[in-house]
Amino acid sequence: MKSLFDRTKIYQYHTAPDTVIDLEHADGIVIHARERFGELVLVYPDSKSQVLISSSADQPATADSAGADAAGADAASANAASAASEAAAPSAKATEEPHTQEKETAKPVKPVPLTLDSFLSQHKADTLDILLILDCSLDASGIKALLLTAKRQEMTERLLVASKYHKTLDALYKEEPSIRISPLCEEQLVRPWIYAAYLGAEVLCLNARDILIDADPYGSEIVDRAHNNSVMIYAVCSTSIPAHEMAQAEDVHTLRALAGVGCDAVLTHNPALAYSAVR
Repeated sequence: MKSLFDRTKIYQYHTAPDTVIDLEHADGIVIHARERFGELVLVYPDSKSQVLISSSADQPATADSAGADAAGADAASANAASAASEAAAPSAKATEEPHTQEKETAKPVKPVPLTLDSFLSQHKADTLDILLILDCSLDASGIKALLLTAKRQEMTERLLVASKYHKTLDALYKEEPSIRISPLCEEQLVRPWIYAAYLGAEVLCLNARDILIDADPYGSEIVDRAHNNSVMIYAVCSTSIPAHEMAQAEDVHTLRALAGVGCDAVLTHNPALAYSAVR
């Protein structure tokens, strides 16, 4: 007979372009996406946004620099004659380094965002489930584009769409009932299993602390009631990257507790750690 630990799936967060997907320990991939220019672009919350660097000549003058220029106008005019005479005679430094006088800061190439379509193309052959977390509210055209992408990549059966924008999930479910949806609840709800069933969702994504807040050695009311209403519970672990041994020990305790109360899946940055804890 299988234990509760055998029923808990492990979903790995994909939070950076160079994230290595742990095919050995992960049952699914969690990716974040938002709409941009008619496409769903992957979001990497752990990576810093790049700022294009331009030359100093292209930078607009700030208020402080403008005030400093005005304050130094008199001094500049007083030294105009001497500056002109010095400019007439070439300096030794200019003679020695003629090619280094005018240099502009190179502008780095802005990386092309990875779209959901290209991501699914790369992982089409994998057997991992895809849990797509929408960080945006899609209109009718965005919903149709998402459904076309899922069908084109043959991901309809393996795609689970979660979002805190529940109206988008409701519209997505009405457009294509075969797509699995999951309301992402950032705050604890009263009887969330009823709310999920009302939306037609078979999965409910909740914070781990909200699942364990009423847990006892015999289970969790949220998980038990959800299962009685044919709703699965996915636990979102926000402390899944152990910074040191103490944090790792706390994560192991949390992961085991989530599996112990019957959570159907855990979302984690560290699938190997989760695998060792819940299997």
